[in-house]
Formats: sequence, structure tokens, C-alpha cells
Amino acid sequence: MTMQSICPSEFTLERWRFGELAASSEESSLLAHVDACPACRQRLAEMAAAPAPVASSDAVWERARAVAATERPSRRWRPLRWSLAGIAAVALIAASTAALRRSSDEVLLKGSAWRLGVIAKSRDGAIVRVDPGAPLSAGDQLRFEVTTSWPKASIAIVMLDSTGKVSRLAPNHGQTLPVAGGKRVLLGDAVELDASLGPERIVLVGCPEARPLADIDQAASRALAAAEGDPRKVDGLGTGCHEESFWITKVSR
Repeated sequence: MTMQSICPSEFTLERWRFGELAASSEESSLLAHVDACPACRQRLAEMAAAPAPVASSDAVWERARAVAATERPSRRWRPLRWSLAGIAAVALIAASTAALRRSSDEVLLKGSAWRLGVIAKSRDGAIVRVDPGAPLSAGDQLRFEVTTSWPKASIAIVMLDSTGKVSRLAPNHGQTLPVAGGKRVLLGDAVELDASLGPERIVLVGCPEARPLADIDQAASRALAAAEGDPRKVDGLGTGCHEESFWITKVSR
């Protein structure tokens, strides 16, 4: 084996297995190497057969089911049952918020330095990546994947709902959470959705330095109050940091 084909480290192979190199130039060269390297293919087989280490929350939902199988946002997500009222509400909300919603792929195409991905776990255990505007229900759980091209950042994620409430999603106390740039970061925190219905706006706040979460809460509460409690009318939180929105629609099952 030549110096140009030195085997990647086990850490790199693990990152690839769990989707952290998806659609990158590093993945392309890694695929070419593994295809030509019996030793790496054998090592990958051994890693796949080994029992996974046990972590909290079912190994972060089995690492959010290998980061939702690294797929594009799924069109397959469906609540178990739909009412006619629920279908009508989703259609109305989709029409009224279409100008505000952006898929994560669209964000990247427009050159944004940030991406917020949302992975949902339904009550029947299905784990999928979801689209902006996805119909979700009480009891469904969410995890979040954050990517930034900044060298480093400190983040918070909050939710604004149709009852006029602001909720912390990640982290849940103290200061904003530091994240490294240049890679996809699956956050350990998860949130279970409550029984309120209607559109809910998830906002990723990315700051260059740590900020008290209380500052983010206050900015979000002021913005939502100024919009008369309607998250669809909120035009930024005014945190002074970068902000990315992701919409979901809460419907009854």
C-alpha cells in the first residue's frame, strides 16, 4: 500500500458510519479508498458487528437512527390519523407561511453559514428527518442537528408556539451551548411535544460568544409579544446573533 492510500483512522471510519461526512469531499475520497481496501472493509464489518456503547436516552436514539440515515428531509412522515379539520389547518398554515419557510437544502444553496436539521421520533418509534412545516403531534419527540461554517459558535434553540409561549429546547439552563464549526453536530437534548395545536416556530440562535439563555428568552418573549402571540408574524428575535427558523405544524392524531 502506498503512502497515498494510508488507511483512515477508526475515528474517521466511525464519523463516516454515522453520517458526519455525508456529501463532503472527504467522503468521496474515503469511499474510493474503502472500495479498494480489503483491510478497511473488514474493519468496517467488525465495527458494525460490535455492540454499540450504551449512552443516555437509548444512545441518543441510536444516534438519531444514524442521523436519520443521512437522507434529505423525509416526505414519508405522516401522523397516524388525520381529521378533516387537521388537513384543512395544515393547508391554511402552509399557504400563509410559505414565504417564511426554507428547507435546509435551500438555506445551503443560498450560501448560509448555518443549517438546522430536525429529526423526529413518533410514538410508534419511527425516526425520520422532517421537512419544514411537517405535521407532528403531541408525544412526538424532536432532536436537532446543527451545522455552521463558523470556526466556533455558541448556540441556543427556542420554540415559539401559537399559545404565545416561548420554550427552551437546547440547552435548557445556563448559557448558550458551544459547538465546533465545520461538522454536523447532533445535540444530545431532546424535546417532547405538548398538546397545543397550530404552527410553531423553532429558532436556532448562533452567537460568536457565550450568552446567558435568559437573554435569548427575553428577546424571544418580546418578539412574540410584539407579534400579538402569533409566531408566524415574528420577524426575527432581535438577539444580535445569527438566527435560523424551522416551522412545524402541530395537529391532532
